[in-house]
Amino acid sequence: MQAVWSFWSKPYFERQGSTWLSHKHYLYSCVLSFECARRHFCETVLYTDDAGAELLIDELKLPFSSVSTSLNDVNHYDSAWWAVGKLYTYSMQSAPFIHIDSDVYLWKALPKHFQQATVIGQNPEYFQIGSSWYHPEKFDTIIASRHWLPDEIIWYREQRKKQMAVCCGILGGSDVGFIRQYAKQALKLIDCSLTEEIYQPLHGDNLLIEQYLLSAFINYNQQHISAKQGQCKSAYIFKSADEAFNPDISKQAGYTHLIGGAKCNQKLMDRLERRICNDYPEYFERINSMVL
Repeated sequence: MQAVWSFWSKPYFERQGSTWLSHKHYLYSCVLSFECARRHFCETVLYTDDAGAELLIDELKLPFSSVSTSLNDVNHYDSAWWAVGKLYTYSMQSAPFIHIDSDVYLWKALPKHFQQATVIGQNPEYFQIGSSWYHPEKFDTIIASRHWLPDEIIWYREQRKKQMAVCCGILGGSDVGFIRQYAKQALKLIDCSLTEEIYQPLHGDNLLIEQYLLSAFINYNQQHISAKQGQCKSAYIFKSADEAFNPDISKQAGYTHLIGGAKCNQKLMDRLERRICNDYPEYFERINSMVL
């Protein structure tokens, strides 16, 4: 199983790295994410575009096993769809893999049984419709109009109960065919949102398309495919979002994800900077010479 990262530079530079306290802290995080994971994987792969390769390879000099600039192919997308780079990367995989976000640090190797899982994610995120940051009701108008949607979403929206999404701090698995199919359908939905008025409510809702759609595919497969046919088996670092936010449990798992506002937290960014300064002084000096 290879470790994979993606960096589509267009949304990062157009939004001026707005989710991070500063550009240098993003680069610190790239170093730590890569250096933590490379201890556990024989092969490390970066999917990016020309500008991303110039930044992370030519300037920062991260020694990935291989680099693809195939994300040049997605530059026609609106940068509001920042998840496109990840989805396109998922869609290109042909062997078991783990995609790792640049704000995720794997202090320990993944459990061995994860090698057999169809899909691996950070944690399921259970929610009540109408009372969370997930808004799957955006699909209802499309369903009512009989415009195209994946069968998995139509079925999942009929399940009027507590639903879930999958946090994709890490995302991968052994069944790359299943993951590619999900990713291609996600990209098709984004294409529809760019070209057809009926899909406009979906525009820019990255969590809905990346994380909720994945859950729909997993649950649909588990309900409609027999184990003999290859039923989806999912595995997660944490059993719930509550576990993921529990510092004792995350420490035991050897897993850190600087989710959301953590990337702008001054104290956390100071700790990140000290970590790079102490453990990776060559990178530290290089980054501070890059960022004047």
